[in-house]
Amino acid sequence: MALRVRCEFGLTAVLLLGVVTGARWLFAPDGYGGGGAAFTVLGAGVGVLLAVLMLSGPGRRSGAHLNPAVTLALWRLGAVPGRDVLPYCLAQLGGSVTGTWLAAVVWGPVVARPPVGYAAVRPGPGWGEGAVVAAEA
Repeated sequence: MALRVRCEFGLTAVLLLGVVTGARWLFAPDGYGGGGAAFTVLGAGVGVLLAVLMLSGPGRRSGAHLNPAVTLALWRLGAVPGRDVLPYCLAQLGGSVTGTWLAAVVWGPVVARPPVGYAAVRPGPGWGEGAVVAAEA
């Protein structure tokens, strides 16, 4: 189990390093500069990265959940034993923080500033909290 949890941590760190790196080069002023096509390119790139991570040796070993919501859903479906849920979720959260931190170390403060903002998903202009909650529901 410890090896699977370490794999999940590493895979999630690589995923977030890749996402923040992609956002840095596609949206930062000294990069591509953003625009509608940048979202498409980032989405496609993340899709390819996810496929590579899932098909890799560590991905096959851990199951490559890469997201606590996936782990919880698999647990509810009976595909993951309850004893694995907390270690997996902690590894995923730790990996995401580590991957984002590594991107900040590699690319500098540009990843913290808008429009990159650590590649965090935020509501668009004009969307209040109530509208976001309603849209997510």
